[in-house]
Amino acid sequence: MSCSVCLKPKSVLKCGLCENELCKTCAQFLNDDGFSFLKVIPEELTCSTYCPQCYDRVVAPQFKTYNETMEKAKLVTVFLKNQSKESRIYKSTEPPIYVEDCPDAEETLLRLAFIAVQNHFNGLVNVDITSKKVRIDGYQTQIWSGVATPTQIHNEKSLRK
Repeated sequence: MSCSVCLKPKSVLKCGLCENELCKTCAQFLNDDGFSFLKVIPEELTCSTYCPQCYDRVVAPQFKTYNETMEKAKLVTVFLKNQSKESRIYKSTEPPIYVEDCPDAEETLLRLAFIAVQNHFNGLVNVDITSKKVRIDGYQTQIWSGVATPTQIHNEKSLRK
């Protein structure tokens, strides 16, 4: 058996999509948390090893889109539940979005923002992030959850464009 890319003998890996033989040097690896913020990860992104052709054709474009969405999520305007004066300006008929089982409050908020951006919103109102204590094998930790209503916020900068 030889690597389908460099033709060196002793290939030990296979591409998860086309099943071509690969050596470790030519293989493209995808981390388990590469697309962790997606609610449903597409079948073609569940493999851990790709040949360069499949990676460039399938994974790279989706990874670029994922990273762009993540960058937009970091810019989402957030109004917490206790900021009722500010948040009542922005109305939304959208149903609330929920996130559960996050390791910390920051990731919970980022996951809510990521879902909002996927649904073409740029703001979150009535954000409520809570935690509960859990014991795992003798250690006590917290698990975070959150709820928010996505909305479209028009600020002065976006109105000028």
